[in-house]
Amino acid sequence: GLVRTDIGSIKTDLKLSSNKEKGYFSYSGAVKTEEFELGNMLANDRLGKVTFNLKVEGSHYEKQYPSIVMKGLIASIDYSDYNYENITLDGEYKQGGFNGEIALDDENGSVLLNGSINTASRVPTFNFHANIRNVRPHELHLTPKYEDTAVSVQLTADFTGGSIDEMMGEINIDSLQFTAPEKSYFLDNINITATRQDKENQLKLTSSFLKASIEGNYLYHTLPASVMNIMRRYIPSLIQPDKKPIRTNNNFSFDIHIFNTELLSTVFDIPLKIYSHSTVKGYFNDQAQRLRVEGYFPRLQYQNTFIESGLVLCENPTDQFKACLLYTSPS
Repeated sequence: GLVRTDIGSIKTDLKLSSNKEKGYFSYSGAVKTEEFELGNMLANDRLGKVTFNLKVEGSHYEKQYPSIVMKGLIASIDYSDYNYENITLDGEYKQGGFNGEIALDDENGSVLLNGSINTASRVPTFNFHANIRNVRPHELHLTPKYEDTAVSVQLTADFTGGSIDEMMGEINIDSLQFTAPEKSYFLDNINITATRQDKENQLKLTSSFLKASIEGNYLYHTLPASVMNIMRRYIPSLIQPDKKPIRTNNNFSFDIHIFNTELLSTVFDIPLKIYSHSTVKGYFNDQAQRLRVEGYFPRLQYQNTFIESGLVLCENPTDQFKACLLYTSPS
């Protein structure tokens, strides 16, 4: 049948069945629309018109997530004032998540995502592979920066958790290629692994430019409050208590090894260059109100300033807070 509304028309060729006693109904067939005003229907200013042709097979039980198998083409969809074209779907929406394949073949980049994502479950799950090729974020209106820049990367994810605090599992980033008019950058691999053993969390990041590990109990969103709580003991006149105090219980150690900063300077335009292996390590203990941060930078450059044998040390082993900064400037 054909359904006409003020925001567009939908053409359907569906077979329907239902069982009222079981609170169940199902359908199968085809759904088509052309320039349907999806953003208007969903009251979403970022979304605009959509044109698609899908084969669907769905079943709904009362008070449960629907199960919908879908296959077809989204010929175009407007998002953030850009018209994305040629998106193919082949998968199943079930229990609030999607399992299958989504592919974008646009003039400003292609994306192939294969796997499953479920953010509606009690513990969100992610198990997918994404192949991103020559995506131009500025031209896609994803950012006002990076004009005439293309990004390619392979991403494999197998983890659970809805935030970095809850993450358990692994993320692999392979063959990251950043190409801009006057610069380019290639990174072979970044591996991020989050585990929990003996009631302690461990987060590891391994790559050719950086190796880092954090071990203990921590919540990233409470770290600033933890630092302020400790520093308030020493400079109470400068750091006032929060109107709504945040409860913190961070107790962890960290060990960071920096081998180069080309990623920061090339991709993010941060004017920092490290010439040799540098380290930052220490610990943080909310309950004991103790911290230690020690950094060693044999040779670095920030903008036009060179520093050699740089040492940074902040700690409070007793009731006094100590801060030390040592370095030499080459003549």
